[in-house]
Amino acid sequence: EDTEGEEDILPPPLPAAVDPPGPPTPIDLLGRATIAVVVWGEGGDGSDDTGLELLAHEVTIVDVDSGDVLAEMSTGPDARLAQVASLPYGRQIRAEVRGISPAGPGEWATTGTVRLGFTDVGVDHPFVDDVIWAADGGVTTGYDDGTFRPTDAVSRQAMAAFLWRIAGQPAPTSAADFTDVDAHHPFADAIAWLAEEGVTTGYDDGTFRPTDAVSRQAMAAFLWRIAGQPTPTTAADFTDVDADHPFAEPIAWLAEEGITTGYDDGTFRPTDPVSRQAMVAFLHRQATS
Repeated sequence: EDTEGEEDILPPPLPAAVDPPGPPTPIDLLGRATIAVVVWGEGGDGSDDTGLELLAHEVTIVDVDSGDVLAEMSTGPDARLAQVASLPYGRQIRAEVRGISPAGPGEWATTGTVRLGFTDVGVDHPFVDDVIWAADGGVTTGYDDGTFRPTDAVSRQAMAAFLWRIAGQPAPTSAADFTDVDAHHPFADAIAWLAEEGVTTGYDDGTFRPTDAVSRQAMAAFLWRIAGQPTPTTAADFTDVDADHPFAEPIAWLAEEGITTGYDDGTFRPTDPVSRQAMVAFLHRQATS
């Protein structure tokens, strides 16, 4: 039958082929002790090129030495950061990230490698659990060369930084009133906050002496003051800390709380410097006591 005068009805055009998204860029990897933080940018994720919105990002953490996948996770399409926890301490890792769109998974973008933890604190180190707690919690970042230097003495400025970070890095309301800590000092905020909270008063000559080592008795006093100066129920049971010792109360409280047990010979050794490994152990015990 003729259909003259009627318009031909044509089928709709086939959709153009759409490529999956390209790799995210730039991409970075930060490692702590058992936590990795992966950061990536928007460019190259394919959403602008294809016209299709991303559905998600996939993040994979790979053991560099074995090639094993240690962790996998997905994030939302707008995410530009992923934190991956419970990774094995001491591994050399890299991260891979790709976008997922309706056209399928995109290309992987790969980070450089980082080592979780510190090169001088192995998995069998006697203080490894305390070091992991401090590193994962952001209490310490160690040194630029990847070391923690566990047996080095803790400086007074590092002690201030540890306590300040545990407190959430609060902003002090005024500058530190010490002659050797100016506004440009790298630990100015931490030291000013410590003084503002009454945790330290510095020395009689008006100095704080930021690079001096922290003694065990000073450490006891700092932690005791942070805790609100509680009164211990018993005297310290150390042969070198009698009732008249100027730090008798803080040391007795420290022992009562199980933060320190002293040495096998029954001493506390109040004037000895505190090592970095002992310091993170004391802080860890206080935080969990």
